[in-house]
Amino acid sequence: MSITKSYNKHTNTYYAYKTSYSWDVASLKMVQKKRCIGKFDPVTGEVIPNSRKGRPPKASSGRPDTCAGTVPQPDLEPEIKSLATKVNSLEAAIGELSRDLHEVSSGLAALLLKIKP
Repeated sequence: MSITKSYNKHTNTYYAYKTSYSWDVASLKMVQKKRCIGKFDPVTGEVIPNSRKGRPPKASSGRPDTCAGTVPQPDLEPEIKSLATKVNSLEAAIGELSRDLHEVSSGLAALLLKIKP
């Protein structure tokens, strides 16, 4: 998915599009799909996003959230902390192995220089 820009000469405006490609089985070729994400400002190089139009949020009916179709989520904080601890230990191990690899490769390079006449 990429962001492309297009110039409209009638309105003298640049528009930014999110472009994606997909394979069309019926026609056996790639099909380009574009979705306008806003206007492109050529002076600053920024995308001014579209306003979000659509259905207004539902008014609360006085029912609890569990009745509105949402499922209460379990407390995942202990599991997240344990996984973060594992990630940190694995990153430390990767750092140590990287240093060992650098030492071995530099030692090998020194040996190869001694062997060559």
